[in-house]
Amino acid sequence: MSFISNSIKEQFKKRKYFFESLFWGTLAGILSQGLNFIANILIARILGKQLLGEYTLFISANAGLHTFGVIGLNVIATVLVAKYLHDKGKIGRLIPAIYIIVCSASLIVSFVGIILQYLPVEFKIWETSSILTLIAAIIWFLTSALDLVQVAILLGFKAFKDVAKVSLLKGIISIAITYTLVAKYGVQGGVLGNSISFILSLICNYYFIRKNCQKYTITLTWKLSNSVYSEIFKLSIPIFSAAIFVAPAQWYANYIIYNTQGGENALSIFAIAYQWLVLIQFFPTQISRVALPWLTSMQETRDYKNTEKLGLYFSLGIATVIVILSLIFSHFIIEDLYHFEYITSHVVFKIILFTGLLSTINLYLGQTIIAHGETWIRTIADVAIAITLIITIHIINQHEVIYALPISYFSSFLMGTIVLCIFKYKLKI
Repeated sequence: MSFISNSIKEQFKKRKYFFESLFWGTLAGILSQGLNFIANILIARILGKQLLGEYTLFISANAGLHTFGVIGLNVIATVLVAKYLHDKGKIGRLIPAIYIIVCSASLIVSFVGIILQYLPVEFKIWETSSILTLIAAIIWFLTSALDLVQVAILLGFKAFKDVAKVSLLKGIISIAITYTLVAKYGVQGGVLGNSISFILSLICNYYFIRKNCQKYTITLTWKLSNSVYSEIFKLSIPIFSAAIFVAPAQWYANYIIYNTQGGENALSIFAIAYQWLVLIQFFPTQISRVALPWLTSMQETRDYKNTEKLGLYFSLGIATVIVILSLIFSHFIIEDLYHFEYITSHVVFKIILFTGLLSTINLYLGQTIIAHGETWIRTIADVAIAITLIITIHIINQHEVIYALPISYFSSFLMGTIVLCIFKYKLKI
């Protein structure tokens, strides 16, 4: 027993900083996603089925646009900062270059969206006739795109405590401001509240990035460097290529359902179930975010595989517990929390819970593959997810609109996970 106890202590000591990072990273997620999750439940109860579907379309459009505005840098920024953390000159050129790329891409995407809004075509990115709501939606997109990359940079610094501080602020704002505005102005208030939330988050993130630069005595250089841009795009393009399929495919699937008879009701039911998919992914997401910079710096060492397995076991274990508890209390969650009918919603809810387990495996395996430098494998898996999602949504939607989205999501994550497992086995990654 003494030998086992000493062995455990030795392993814990060896991974002390990893566990500390995991604690602060998880706390950051709890503060951000947890408070946001509460806000979403309250918002769902205010808006009801019809308006919640409209609000979900704004959220989906925002997520889809991130693909083109962020260009994969929400992941690669973490890898690059962690990789060159002690190369002060390289980091000093990388961070400004990342800002320039994301700002430029996001502005171009916004400009294209505005043009589409006023062209005589049926397709609109933002379903609104209000100029104020349109402006708020654009600000929401621009600031949230930069926020994603700023958080990725802080994760590369392993500044999980700083991310937790910003997450607390953003979570409080989600409840205090966004909820209040939704109660008063409906969907338009939700869009405006999110734009305010991300503006404040943006300012705080930038402050902590500057603080970490001072800590490592890094001077940010805004002078253009072809070699830096070349390295950024070499790693980010495969991630962008992957995301360019998935996020738009998810938005397209939501759009198809929304414009089908009975689609508003189906999208609203899916929206509350999807919030629990996000909850299931919560801890695995935090673990993979923490593991990414650590695995990047651990390549070719004995601790790499051990850390990878540790993260996967933690992720699956926690996700499984959440799924079991959600199944047990599903009636309470659907009827008492959301005020939806259990009889029409419970099948969708349960399908999404099992989808959450698949997405957990998919998420973590994808991050470990990226940390290993094989970003193109993530691209192939996400292409498989997108194609499966679109094909399945068209097939199921012809028969039963209410089950089209949950079945399509389950099928697509199953396909993506199978692809990742095959490549990991074949390439022995």
